[in-house]
Amino acid sequence: MPRTGTPRGRRDTWRGLALALLLAVATACATGPEDPSSPVLRTAGGDLQGIDDGSVQRYLGLRYAQPPVGDLRWAPPVAVPAWSGVRPVTASGPRCPQRGGASAGQVPADQSEDCLFLDVTVPTQRAADARLPVVVWWHGGGYVSGAGSDVDPRRLAEQGVVVVSVNYRLGLLGYLGLPGLVGSGSFGFLDQLASLRWVRDNVAAFGGDPAAVTVAGQSAGAAAVCALLGSPALGDLGVARAIVMSGSCSVSWPPTALGPDRGPRRLYAPREAVEAAGAQTAAGLGCTGPDAATCLRGRSTAQLLDATPPQTVLAYGSDVLPVEPGDALDGRRTPIPVLIGTTHDEARAFVRPQQRADPARFGPSAYPRLLEAAFGGSADAVEREYPLARHGGSGPATWSAVLTDTVWSCPTLRDEQALARSAPTFAYEFAAPDPDPGAGDEGPNRLPVGAQHSGDLPLLFDVPGVGSLPDAEQDLGRRVVASWAAFARTGRPDGPGLPPWEPADRDGVPRPTVLGVEGVAPYDASVEHHCGFWARTARAGAR
Repeated sequence: MPRTGTPRGRRDTWRGLALALLLAVATACATGPEDPSSPVLRTAGGDLQGIDDGSVQRYLGLRYAQPPVGDLRWAPPVAVPAWSGVRPVTASGPRCPQRGGASAGQVPADQSEDCLFLDVTVPTQRAADARLPVVVWWHGGGYVSGAGSDVDPRRLAEQGVVVVSVNYRLGLLGYLGLPGLVGSGSFGFLDQLASLRWVRDNVAAFGGDPAAVTVAGQSAGAAAVCALLGSPALGDLGVARAIVMSGSCSVSWPPTALGPDRGPRRLYAPREAVEAAGAQTAAGLGCTGPDAATCLRGRSTAQLLDATPPQTVLAYGSDVLPVEPGDALDGRRTPIPVLIGTTHDEARAFVRPQQRADPARFGPSAYPRLLEAAFGGSADAVEREYPLARHGGSGPATWSAVLTDTVWSCPTLRDEQALARSAPTFAYEFAAPDPDPGAGDEGPNRLPVGAQHSGDLPLLFDVPGVGSLPDAEQDLGRRVVASWAAFARTGRPDGPGLPPWEPADRDGVPRPTVLGVEGVAPYDASVEHHCGFWARTARAGAR
């Protein structure tokens, strides 16, 4: 079994700390004189002046679609017209509106609906005629938060990769569904597709190879990548490979897993259901009938933020997502190699904040009630499979193990197997070193951070607010960066100087490669995460 943990609890807070590092955006898209000390590139739309930053050059705040405001609020993204002169792109664009840092009726200064920007990071040392592999990064955040600039891809670029980090519309502004609305329930996804078209048409100017584009994402960003794998749009975008980090198509939360008053959740929903929910939200803002979208365009950004539900989903049943994404993985129209995986303790990132807010809800005596609320008639069987004693009597640790396995690990393994039937699929599980201090007291309330959701991001990227990693994790990070770069280059995460990886078995149970400080090796994640039990439980529930 992998050893788990993470250094000094930093990974609970990196997202919030990233906000403090955002650059000013006033000149993000202004046209101005060329600085002869900064790099200038000629793209399909016009000339761009970036920043020399040592081992990398940065082109920040590139507009890939027109501002989605006015009549373009809740419309598919529109391409940017060409410009004349040299446009400085030296600061990341603003974040798309989101609740983080906002108070009721207010929008933080670093947020704007005019947010469809991307950043490009390229290695400084590259040949004039370079054709480097490209990684397009879609950030996570549950479709309601985050920005492409939350991570610094320097280390990946230093491996000879062009990295494109993308903003996309979030929350109600990105996923509102209304009957008759073109793009209903999928505007954020349409933004992501537009970013890939921009890359296809422009990345050669940055030394990137438009025939070697890997689209990668984590959490909600990974769910969008997974959806793309089954979308008919994939074939026209030039994407050659995909990386899905902690967000496979089949991730699914049972009732109360995300909070005592939260229902079950999937990452996608039928368009009709999204439109029904959107109509209800619109009515709450005084907008009804066939002109609801026009009415909503008259509401302020702050009003829409306040009305955004905590659970936002991507709609399927459209031209770009005809069917539920998980059902589209087997027999894909455009099969491409995939690197997909999870962390060993995904759910701890979700249980820890709930535990801090209400410790009594996760005590040992409350454990049976948690199971009953989530699993109903299967609760006793789950308790037998996951006894408190297995985790030292800790209710939070046991509950986290249950959710990690049923929400993340086993659904991802099923998706890996479906993907492997049509193209090479490389599976992984991230396992960190020794545990941190727990979130609660010693004993029954103890919950170490473990290899929780998002705990792998500081290995791949420099994350503002996260300090220097211990030596062992720095070594692991170097292996992860090298493997991800190799996959972007060749479609395999191994190669000279890297441990060998075997693709997932086309017919049998996939055996992910463990990424840990003690080495890189395959192991049977299906046994580790009780996937046989969850398959039997699902079959019993279906009868």
